[in-house]
Amino acid sequence: MDKELIEKQALVDAINEHLKSQWSHEKTYCKVESIREAHTGNCNWMVDMTSTGGITLEHANECRELQNKVLEDFAEKYNVDWTA
Repeated sequence: MDKELIEKQALVDAINEHLKSQWSHEKTYCKVESIREAHTGNCNWMVDMTSTGGITLEHANECRELQNKVLEDFAEKYNVDWTA
């Protein structure tokens, strides 16, 4: 199956929409703020900055896990490969 091509900002927007739809904690958020080109191995993008927020950071680990899962999902759907 061919992977879809997607522009950088559209990719960030799509990732964040997916994160938002799966995030279950009210009054907090889980986002990918920015990505940048990666010039290592087979990877073409790396996450530059992520954020989680609200009154406390108690859900930070859960956010990181969800971000990793969503990035894996997007690597399967779109023409992107990630590096940590």
